[in-house]
Amino acid sequence: MILQSIIGMVAVLIGAFLSYAFHFYMVRSLPPSVYGDLSLIIGFLTIILVPTGSLQTVLAREVAKLGNQEGRILQFLRGYAKNMIVYGIILAILAFFLSFAIGFVFNDQNLVLPLQLVSLSIPMAFLLSLANGYFQGREKIGKLSILMVINPAIKLAAGFLLVYAGFGLLGASASLVISPLAVLILVGAIFLKHKNKIQKGIKHKLDSHKPFLFILATNVLLMIFLYLDLFFVKYYLGSEGAGFYNVADITAKVMMFAVGGITMVFLPKSSKLNMQTHRPQIKGLLAKAVMLMLPIFLAFLIFPEQIISIFYTSKYLSALAPFRILTVGMFAYAIFTILLNLSWSQNKEKAPLVFSSVALVADALLLFYLIPVYGLMGAALSTTISSIGLLAFLGIFLKKSFGKKN
Repeated sequence: MILQSIIGMVAVLIGAFLSYAFHFYMVRSLPPSVYGDLSLIIGFLTIILVPTGSLQTVLAREVAKLGNQEGRILQFLRGYAKNMIVYGIILAILAFFLSFAIGFVFNDQNLVLPLQLVSLSIPMAFLLSLANGYFQGREKIGKLSILMVINPAIKLAAGFLLVYAGFGLLGASASLVISPLAVLILVGAIFLKHKNKIQKGIKHKLDSHKPFLFILATNVLLMIFLYLDLFFVKYYLGSEGAGFYNVADITAKVMMFAVGGITMVFLPKSSKLNMQTHRPQIKGLLAKAVMLMLPIFLAFLIFPEQIISIFYTSKYLSALAPFRILTVGMFAYAIFTILLNLSWSQNKEKAPLVFSSVALVADALLLFYLIPVYGLMGAALSTTISSIGLLAFLGIFLKKSFGKKN
């Protein structure tokens, strides 16, 4: 568990570093207002792609339960591939038309074309989620880690070249399409080598699509939750305010990305265990997962000024106060993410959906009242309070679940 988690965390952190390098370059190359628009575009794409994460979670759980039945697993994935292409195209068309509404709401027509461009990446992301679910469920953490590093590396290289060439916001947006396309070509080559292993005639299907729908709904709400503060800041404080706030936000979210390296190992392992009969093992997994998150949390608490000034230059030190607050909020959210994956691994999908709904509404109300009064600090406080609430409610729910006996 620990070794695989460390490999996953290292890969995720390298990927996160490359993603942040992308942001570092954009911060220095684009005006704050244009960088604020780019942040909004990335947030929009991230929300649209929430179903891919839900799909990966469900597939990884199912693949883990199938064990070493490689042929049956490949047949299972092939059966879902066509559906994923269709869903991806439908969402891409929806994103295309939503771009006009977003440009109207924010009174910024410069957003429309870049948003339409990034919508091309949506079908590709759906297909990649199938591969990620397979690698995660089979606990092939090395291969999954390589994919997680290659994607942001290509994005950084493409973004650097296109923005340096003078394409600005449009070039930065194009890099978000080029990177998944390149990775998809690589993944396609890998799976073509295994096509003869597909076990035809014996199909494995989900007993019900309800788990996917519950997980999807939860992920949609949580992704909106994570980016709601940025949207509110953009609305109340403009593009420049969004640019400064995004520095604090994406830096604190290093913990959110790091926990992804832990959960890529935690989910398949906990899916093979039963909460009622393997409580000591599950508690041990939880303890190791939380322990792995502590060094990052402590580093952010102790050296916030150095982190902001080194990576973003001193002109973004006004983001220091919200960063300190968001550090606490994102640590709470990271622990919540671990508990969330435990809940999903035990087929408990309804409770997290309820808690996420309540947290989103609470966060929206807090943002509505606190940003006009406290500015960037108000946005950070809203997210942190809501994240702590999420962790508390899910923790209480799972504690009661652990206490139940067959």
